[in-house]
Amino acid sequence: MVHWLLLVVKVIAGTSDCDLYNNVIAPALGATTNATRCCDGSTSICTKDGRITKLKLDGLDLVGFIPPELAQITLLDSLDLSENNFCAQPIPDLGGLVNLKSFVAGNSYLSGSLSPWISKLVNLETLEIQENNLNGTVAELGQLTNLKNVSLNSNSFTGTVPQFNQSALQTLDLGLNYFDASDLSWISNLTSLTVLNMDGIPIKGPIPSQVFQIQSLQELYYPIAKLLVKFQQISRN
Repeated sequence: MVHWLLLVVKVIAGTSDCDLYNNVIAPALGATTNATRCCDGSTSICTKDGRITKLKLDGLDLVGFIPPELAQITLLDSLDLSENNFCAQPIPDLGGLVNLKSFVAGNSYLSGSLSPWISKLVNLETLEIQENNLNGTVAELGQLTNLKNVSLNSNSFTGTVPQFNQSALQTLDLGLNYFDASDLSWISNLTSLTVLNMDGIPIKGPIPSQVFQIQSLQELYYPIAKLLVKFQQISRN
């Protein structure tokens, strides 16, 4: 049995992206139709030598699970698994996707945590995983210096709000979670932020003054009120 398992691991490690996708990843996800075959140009885009760079599998009513072998598609820079039904399955360790820039998996009935493997996605710019049942802490997101758009809305994340210091961050949606947002003194460092959603987080006290130091901010959603740009402009004057 041990020798057989070793053989399977060696075979998978030596296969091309398309072999791995068609024979392992797609069946696990539940994407088994001809419309989701490797390098078809719509659900997957590849290089000339057959390396997968993008997977767009949103809205296909997939009912499988995300296999850990997905992390072996190391040139992948865009992954969209949103609007599917993964039946409360967890997201596996995808830390091998070091070239990933966009990970979108909103409203896909996912569970589990992102820690600690999410910190390995050092090139990540977009993270949209709203409307799932994900939990745990996500402090590691503060280490991802290339982030531009983050949506964690409507999950069960806990712990301190990650200290985002990315000057390129434009959208930060943390609403409807269980974060501890008692210290937001760092938030004025987000000099490119246009949208901040903290609504639905158990926050006490007034809006921190540092929020109004973000000159680029256009929309603010906070537990005590729905606040838009007109209010912010008045408050800054």
